[in-house]
Amino acid sequence: MPILDLKVWIEKGEERGQHRQQVVLHEFYYKEVASKSMINARSALPWKCKRTIMTQEVLRVLLNCNTRLPWEVVVVHVNHMMQRMQYSGYNQRFRSEVVTSALKAYENIKARDITNV
Repeated sequence: MPILDLKVWIEKGEERGQHRQQVVLHEFYYKEVASKSMINARSALPWKCKRTIMTQEVLRVLLNCNTRLPWEVVVVHVNHMMQRMQYSGYNQRFRSEVVTSALKAYENIKARDITNV
């Protein structure tokens, strides 16, 4: 079931006694008819703003993927964001910096969540 930018479903999880526990999973969702472009690289926005916006977009994709999903599934979504950035005129170096920055932020969020449990 798609909900805005989230796809949600129920899967059978671990067996607990006589019952099989159900788990709610989610991943990033992007409509196929949605525009492939993002903020154009040649727009009048400062590069710092573009980088921040693109980093937050990739971070949103990462956070909208359940931690129980295989990493390969998450990578498909991140690669799609990379393709959208390329389509919008961003070079390989910029795209790599954005993804590296988003992954660092994601790791920091996950580390903070673990220590708060």
